[in-house]
Amino acid sequence: MRLFQRSTRSLRLTDESRTFHERCKKILDDLDDAQEILARSTTKPHGTLRLSVPTVAYHLLLPVLPAFMARYPDIELGIDFSDRFADLIESGIDVAIRSNDLPDSRLTARPLLPAWASVACRIFQ
Repeated sequence: MRLFQRSTRSLRLTDESRTFHERCKKILDDLDDAQEILARSTTKPHGTLRLSVPTVAYHLLLPVLPAFMARYPDIELGIDFSDRFADLIESGIDVAIRSNDLPDSRLTARPLLPAWASVACRIFQ
């Protein structure tokens, strides 16, 4: 297929190449729009965050919730205050705070405080 009409004095696009160019331009513009939408959606946290925390943590978590909600207004919290060990993956829980070893090897544990800080907290409470 010819894309150009060329003569000794001019060079111009064929009808087919003009159509092809317009389609490619539309595809690239759509790709740019999709990338921009994705970039905007990752700049500010949003959505639902489901937490599972022990019942005893109620008095520790409640005072920090207003500051969290002010900092992340687009986050909707779902908090389950429970001491039971539910299947977090099956229950759709995003974050669980627990105070002992994990029985489920599919989960990843991270300490909230370094070991020395945990000991210091126990001493001063």
